[in-house]
Amino acid sequence: MLSSRGAEVRGHKYKDLWAQLPEAARAKIMVVAKNRSPGHTDFSNVERLLVWYQYIFEKARYSYEIYDGYTPEEMRELGNYWEELGAPSEEALIQYHPEELFCLTEGLLAYVEEAL
Repeated sequence: MLSSRGAEVRGHKYKDLWAQLPEAARAKIMVVAKNRSPGHTDFSNVERLLVWYQYIFEKARYSYEIYDGYTPEEMRELGNYWEELGAPSEEALIQYHPEELFCLTEGLLAYVEEAL
């Protein structure tokens, strides 16, 4: 990927990549993202979402990666314990936020299409 400054940018540090975009680009992306599914998304901390997406990509693409070293029984026990706690999303080992991801992707696509 080339940044708006012409420098090549690589990696999966989504928060850092986001920060390298010009403020105007981030603003345009966010306008589309927020309007895509209003009332069903929370963009109050985009950087936090991007850190979660990086974590998911790097550590949780496959269940064996996130639960490396756990037996199937231990994984079940962890899941049962989490449910007993009331399944609080803020304590989930993986927090995905699919609607926000979809909306951010739509915003990015709209920005790129406009630039072409």
